[in-house]
This record gives sequence, structure tokens and C-alpha cells, in this order.
Amino acid sequence: MAESVLDDIRKAEREADEIIQNAEKMKLGILQQARQDSARILREKEQETKQARERFLQSGREKISAARAGIIENGRLQLKELEKQGNRREEKALEFLLSAFEDGLK
Repeated sequence: MAESVLDDIRKAEREADEIIQNAEKMKLGILQQARQDSARILREKEQETKQARERFLQSGREKISAARAGIIENGRLQLKELEKQGNRREEKALEFLLSAFEDGLK
């Protein structure tokens, strides 16, 4: 009977060792999966960050381009207005010179 009890204890110890070994294997598997998952999530988040940065930069480029086009168009309009003013002043100056010349001939 004592031998039977000792056999039962040895059997229980072997079963406990197997359970511990299986638990260790599971732990290693879980840790490996966690590392893989965290690496995958990190790659995904880095890609999302890169895409968000590119969208932000593209939006900025578009805003700058629109502002630049507006500034250029405004400059063109101002240039046309200055040309008109210059032409009117040139006409007035010619009229004045002609008038002064005609007055001088009289």
C-alpha cells in the first residue's frame, strides 16, 4: 500500500511536471505572438503616421499653391491698373506738351 501511495505521488509529480512544461511552452508561444503583434501594430501605426504626414504636407502645399496663385493674380491686376494709370498720365502729358507748344507758337 505504501508503494501504491508512492507510485501515485510519482505519477502526480510527472503530471505536474508535464503541466508545468506545457504551461512554459504556452507562455513562450504567447510571448512570441505578443512580440509579433506589437511589431505588426508598430509597423501599421508608423505607416498611418507617414500617410497622415503626407496628407498634411500635401494640404499645406495646396494651400501655399493657392495663396501663391492669388498673390500672382493680384500682382497682375495691380500691374494692369498701373499700366492704365501710366497711359492716362502719358496722354495728359502729351496733351500738356502739345498745348504748351501751341501756346508757344501763338
